[in-house]
Amino acid sequence: MPQAVVFDLDYTLAVPRRDRAAILEDATTATGAPSLTRDAYLAAHRRNLTTETREPIFADLLADSESDAD
Repeated sequence: MPQAVVFDLDYTLAVPRRDRAAILEDATTATGAPSLTRDAYLAAHRRNLTTETREPIFADLLADSESDAD
């Protein structure tokens, strides 16, 4: 069971061979989180623009789900 998931959505850490949507889908599936659309992610990102990390974005997206995505 994964203990953590890291998202590098602006390619500062690595350039993946797969697109971000596929990587995000794999991560949410692995943690039991609901599927997240790009539009939902972008909306949550806009609501949390002033934060220093992306953690509040995913907390916002996953607030109503029961998963191992903590």
